[in-house]
Amino acid sequence: MGATLGLAACGNGDNNSADNAKKNQMPRQVENFINENFAGVDVDTFWTEDDDLEVKLSNGTEIGFGINDQWTKLNAKKNGLNEEQLNNLLPTKTSKYLASNHAGQAVKKIKHKQNGYVITLSAPEETLYFDKYGKLSNQPQELPSNAKIIIEKYFESDTVAYMVFDDNQMYEVEMNSGVELYFDRTGNLDALYTNKSALPHKFIEGYLPKSMVEYLERNYEGRAIKRITRKNYGISVKLGKTKEEQAVVLRFSKSGNFIRTMSDD
Repeated sequence: MGATLGLAACGNGDNNSADNAKKNQMPRQVENFINENFAGVDVDTFWTEDDDLEVKLSNGTEIGFGINDQWTKLNAKKNGLNEEQLNNLLPTKTSKYLASNHAGQAVKKIKHKQNGYVITLSAPEETLYFDKYGKLSNQPQELPSNAKIIIEKYFESDTVAYMVFDDNQMYEVEMNSGVELYFDRTGNLDALYTNKSALPHKFIEGYLPKSMVEYLERNYEGRAIKRITRKNYGISVKLGKTKEEQAVVLRFSKSGNFIRTMSDD
């Protein structure tokens, strides 16, 4: 079940009119975000990857937008972000904390998660975690043993980028490949999300029920798995869209037998 990336890249513009034409093709909310936070900076190129929109500005800054055109990540690796940008992008508590405690360090990357923010500083490089209200968050030193076993067994060629214990009492783990795993407080896998990366074949065949894998291979060969979620009735699997077909959500029983198709759940 390999990942399928649909690229709709726009070429680099040679003048302001070309740049404005590219901006006009972007969702209005994305265009407004760029104008408000990066006034005077041209759009170099933008493209879509599955359900996400990626934008690269002429100063090298890269911005990712997800569901409902909300920004999800920002990489200002060349220039860092100034005080005004940080005040606009982050909760007041977070921007004040950075100004008071890390005044000499440039903010290079921000990940805007549902449960908060992950901020990467440079000189020296350091990663800080904040909850959705802007408060500095304490990170778990290690995962429960059940969770570690799953990662070591099925994601041995990958590494953990960061982890957080969120307000819902869940361990959120993001791998360097971009795969996100959610474990309950005892280490049971509750949900898995992936966008750019394909799930390891070892995980699909080793972790999912055999009857589910056979059904997917028989009916949806070549479609990428984008989300796996544990439900009361069993397991929900979302398959990514292709040029010909929309994304689809499939329900399976706990033993892996197909139940029905959904638009989403």
